Amino acid sequence: MQPKRLQPLYHKIKTFIVEKIDRGEWQIGAKISSEAELVTHFGTSRMTVNRAVRELTAEGRLIRKQGQGTYVEALKTQSDFI
Repeated sequence: MQPKRLQPLYHKIKTFIVEKIDRGEWQIGAKISSEAELVTHFGTSRMTVNRAVRELTAEGRLIRKQGQGTYVEALKTQSDFI
């Protein structure tokens, strides 16, 4: 029997955020929980939360606005680039 691979915590945080978006708890344009709130919720470091948010920003799911927070971004479709 092979041991289960543990999912990195940053990946669990990404999943948590995506599920809130997909369920409509956080709508497009909505401000998500602050990094400090996510740090407390998951009992982890700010660096771990930051990695999850950075990856979701790179994937186009979130947008960061300096001094304001992080917001849900509308996913870009193929036709948006044509």
